[in-house]
Amino acid sequence: MENEGRIFILTDLSLLRIDEVSPFDLYLNSADKYVLYSKKGLRFTEALRQELILNGVKTVYVPDSDYDVYQEYIEKNLSAIIKDACIGPQEKSKIVCSSSKYLMKKLFEDPRFETIARTKKTVDKRVDTILSDSKITQQLIRLAEFDYSTYTHSINVGIISLAFAKDILENISEEQFHDLGTGFFLHDIGKSLIPLEIINKSEPLSRSDWMVMKTHPQKGCEILRETGFLSEEAASIVLQHHERSDGSGYPKGLKGDEISCLGKICSIVDSFDALTTNRCYQEACSSFNAMNIIKERMINKQFDPDVFSKFVAFFSGK
Repeated sequence: MENEGRIFILTDLSLLRIDEVSPFDLYLNSADKYVLYSKKGLRFTEALRQELILNGVKTVYVPDSDYDVYQEYIEKNLSAIIKDACIGPQEKSKIVCSSSKYLMKKLFEDPRFETIARTKKTVDKRVDTILSDSKITQQLIRLAEFDYSTYTHSINVGIISLAFAKDILENISEEQFHDLGTGFFLHDIGKSLIPLEIINKSEPLSRSDWMVMKTHPQKGCEILRETGFLSEEAASIVLQHHERSDGSGYPKGLKGDEISCLGKICSIVDSFDALTTNRCYQEACSSFNAMNIIKERMINKQFDPDVFSKFVAFFSGK
């Protein structure tokens, strides 16, 4: 929203933590004009919250210039927000998606150790949410982004793959699930080292472009290895999410059981999300049509039929 050249971000009053010092200015909307309510550096108290509620205020506004600070504030307080009984599952899932999208975009723009370490902490929080709250998980799956970008795709695949893995895998510890989360959410991190003119190309890739694109699983493993986050589980996901059961995939052309169960999970979800989101060269399919396309490819031996049948059962229950 705009007022005198400034863009404002709408935020629900419930997201402001009581007795926390606000690191950003807060504005109120009055007759389509934005009025400064509280300057950054002031503590937001229960008395202030009650005063706003009594005056019928449910939302406040943060100036766009404070957007990064606002996102850091949400990330810092995300665990408390998730546990807040006054915030419904749908609103919580929107917050998780928005926060994840912001951080994933930052990661792909700047895949340095500090950003990856911060993202790993964020992924761990997402894993905890998926393991502990099925209602929020269902909402997260329903809120999958309709338009494709590398970072929204990473979020969608991370959420759906992790929920699917939780549904079908047995005897997996919480620590292992965090490693799975790293692999699923960061399965495409290697694309951060692929030239943007290839990533954003609106026409079919040339043979030479494809040769470069096919290096991203290995590059992703190298990035995570250098930062110390490459567990065995994460490695199998990142390296194998484009392998196919008939050996037609990449980077190693693995076949059948040479591909781990985690790699098979990610490859199906990766293909499903790519089919069900709009891309510059392809309109989105419905979930039903996407399943049929994957089924046809399964018959042609690209996907594991057992993992696919479990995915259909999992997704039909959401």
